[in-house]
Amino acid sequence: MEEVKKRDCMEKARPFISMVVLQVGLAGMDILSKAVLNKGMSNYVLVVYRHAVATVVMAPFALYFDKKVRPKMTLMIFFKISLLGLLEPVIDQNLYYLGMKYTTATFATAMYNVLPAITFVLAYIFGLERVKLRCIRSAGKVVGTLATVGGAMIMTLVKGPVLDLFWTKGVSAHNTAGTDIHSAIKGAVLVTIGCFSYACFMILQAITLRTYPAELSLTAWICLMGTIEGTAVALVMEKGNPGAWAIGWDTKLLTATYSGIVCSALAYYVGGVVMKTRGPVFVTAFSPLCMIIVAIMSTIIFAEQMYLGRVLGAVVICAGLYLVIWGKGKDYKYNSTLQLDDESAQPKIELTTFAIALYNTLPAVTFILALIFRLESVKLQSIRSATKVVGTVTTVGGIMVMTLLKGPALDLFWTKGPSEQNTVGTDIHSSIKGAGLVTIGCFSYACFMILQAITLKTYPAELSLATWICLMGTIEGAVITLVMEKGNHSAWAIGWDTKLLTVTYSRIVCSALGYYVGGVVMKTRGPVFVTAFKPLCMIVVAIMSSIIFAEQMYLGRALGAAVICVGLYLVIWGKGKDYEYPSTPQIDDN
Repeated sequence: MEEVKKRDCMEKARPFISMVVLQVGLAGMDILSKAVLNKGMSNYVLVVYRHAVATVVMAPFALYFDKKVRPKMTLMIFFKISLLGLLEPVIDQNLYYLGMKYTTATFATAMYNVLPAITFVLAYIFGLERVKLRCIRSAGKVVGTLATVGGAMIMTLVKGPVLDLFWTKGVSAHNTAGTDIHSAIKGAVLVTIGCFSYACFMILQAITLRTYPAELSLTAWICLMGTIEGTAVALVMEKGNPGAWAIGWDTKLLTATYSGIVCSALAYYVGGVVMKTRGPVFVTAFSPLCMIIVAIMSTIIFAEQMYLGRVLGAVVICAGLYLVIWGKGKDYKYNSTLQLDDESAQPKIELTTFAIALYNTLPAVTFILALIFRLESVKLQSIRSATKVVGTVTTVGGIMVMTLLKGPALDLFWTKGPSEQNTVGTDIHSSIKGAGLVTIGCFSYACFMILQAITLKTYPAELSLATWICLMGTIEGAVITLVMEKGNHSAWAIGWDTKLLTVTYSRIVCSALGYYVGGVVMKTRGPVFVTAFKPLCMIVVAIMSSIIFAEQMYLGRALGAAVICVGLYLVIWGKGKDYEYPSTPQIDDN
C-alpha cells in the first residue's frame, strides 16, 4: 500500500520536478547566450547552429523509440510542424536574442515572464483552458494574468535605486550603467513579440500532439524545420558576411551545443510530455524560476547591477504566475484539451460598449510612444512620474478585466425585458478578435497623435493642418474603399437618412473639430494629456448604448471600466505640473 502511495506521489510530482529542472537548464542558456552575443556572434547564426545540434541529437532517439507509435505524416501535420519550426526556433529566439542585446540577460528573462499570461489567453481562446468566472480558482488565474502583465510593465518602465550587492560593489561604469529607458522599451517590445510567438508555438504544439502523439519525433521535426527556416533567414540577414558563420572550439560552440541539446531538444520533448497531461499554461508557468536563477548568475558573472524597480516588477510577476498555478491546482482532474462546444459556458460581450472600453488603451499606448519620441518626461525618483507609470499599468489591467470577466448582469430599469437579440452579445472569440482589431486601430491613432505633435513644431497652423489631414484622409480613404468595395456600387448610396446624419456629424465634430481642438491643446499640454480623457467617452457610450440599443451591462465590465478610469486619471495627476515645463521635454535633461 505504501509502495502505491509513493508511486502516486512521484507521479504527481514528476511534472513539477521536470519543469524545475528544465528552468535550471534554460537559465544556463541565457548566461551563455549573453556572453557570446557580447562577443559579436550573430544571433541568426546561433539559432541555426543550435537547432542543427538539436536535430542531430534527437533524430536517432525518434527513429528508434517512436517507430511503433509514430503516426503517418499528412500534409496538414507537416504544415503544422513547419509553422512550429518558424514560430519558436526562428521568430521567437531571434527576437529574444535581439532584445537581450538592447538590454541585459536579467531584463530579457524577466520580460519573458509575460509568456504564461499570453499563453493563458490563447489557451482559453482555443479551448485548452477552462475558466469558470464564479470559481475562486478561475478568478485566481485571471488575477494572476493581470499581475503578470503589470509586473512586466513595472520592470520595463521603472528603474529605481541601485541595489548594492556585495559582489557588484566597485564594478566598472560599463556594467553599472544599465540600459536607458529607450533601449529598455525597444528590448521589451522585441522580447514581448517573441514571447507572443512562443505562446502561439505552445498552443500549436498542444494541438499538434492530438494528431501526432509522438513527442520525440515531433521534437526532431521541429528542430529540423527550425534549422532549415533559420538558415534561410540567416543567409538573408548576414548576406556578404561569411565571417559570421565562423565557429571554433570556444564559447560559441559550447553555447550552440548546450542550448541545442538542453533548451531545444530536451525542452521541446519535456514540454510536450508534460503538456499532454497538464496543458500549455502549466508548462509556461515556471518561467520565473529561470529569471531568478539568471538574475543571480548575471550579477555574479557579468557584474550586472540590480535595481529596485526590476526586483519589484519581478516579485509582482512571480506572485501573478503562482496565482495562475494555484488556480490550475485541480485542473489535472479534467481533460487538458477541453472543447469549446458548450456555448453556454462562454462569456458574452456587448459590442459597442466593449469596443469603446478597449479604446481606452489609447493613453497608455500614447504614453509609451511619447516616451520613445521624447515628448514625455519621466523622472523615476519623482512621485508624479511613478504615478504615470502606475496609471499606465492600471489601465492595461482594467482592459484585461473587461476582456476576460463578465460577472452578473446589472438590472438597470431601462434594460429590463430587452429582446434576446440585444442581450446575447458576442462570444469570447469574437470579443478577442474585436479586441485585436480595436487595439491595432488604437496603436495607429496613438502614432497619429505623436506625429501630429511633432508636425505642429514645424507647421504650427492648427486649422490648416486639420484641413490637410481631412483632405488627405478623404483621398486615401477613397482609394482603399474603391478596392475593398469593388463591384459593390450600392455601398456608396446615401440619402436623407441616418447615414447622412452620421457622416455629417462625425466628420464635423469628430474629425474637423477633433483634429483642430486636439492640436491646440496638444501644443501646450502634449499628446498624453489629450488622449487621457477617453474614459469620459466610454461612460457616455455605455449609458447611451444601454438606453438606445438595450445592451445589457455586466458587473465585470463595470469593474474593468472603473479600473481603467482610475489608471487614466492617475496619469493625469502625474502630469499635473508638466504644463510648467516645455511641452516637449527631453528625457536626458536631469
